[in-house]
Amino acid sequence: MARKLWRVAKISVLSFLGLLIILILCAVSYRAIRQHQYAATLAIHTPNGIDEAMFVPIGGINQWITIRGQNRDNPVVQFGSHDGRAANEYESEFTRT
Repeated sequence: MARKLWRVAKISVLSFLGLLIILILCAVSYRAIRQHQYAATLAIHTPNGIDEAMFVPIGGINQWITIRGQNRDNPVVQFGSHDGRAANEYESEFTRT
């Protein structure tokens, strides 16, 4: 009886681990698919577009900046925020359509 119970427990644990591995593989695959979709959505496809990111010395300290836009001829407006929230608040004020 104990041997049969041990066998059932072993099969149950192995089944659970197999299911867990399948679930993890599905989650990783879903994440990869979504990242590809987001990258395609955010890509700039215009011939005059700009998408650059680099370190620039500002005030003697290297700061990471990202410049993205559909038209390279639009001006770059720099404003600083210590936590990054200002980007969402003021972006529409400086964006030409």
